[in-house]
Amino acid sequence: MNKFLYSQMIHAQENAHSNAWAYILQSWHTPTWKSIPQNVRLTLGLSVSLGMYNGMLVTQAGAQGITLCIANMNRPRKA
Repeated sequence: MNKFLYSQMIHAQENAHSNAWAYILQSWHTPTWKSIPQNVRLTLGLSVSLGMYNGMLVTQAGAQGITLCIANMNRPRKA
């Protein structure tokens, strides 16, 4: 393989990887669970079940569990 073409291919892969992480970091502080677009998931090798929620990469069930836990902690306690 031509060294120049190989270098271009590696550079393109690195750019795609950087762009995918940039997308995640720019949009992961969502108040509701949000799925990750397919092209970003494939580029980073992430599971289909992962999404973004409050600065975390979690499953939708995990996001619901976190929301429920926070709601329970904020609920007034009975004396």
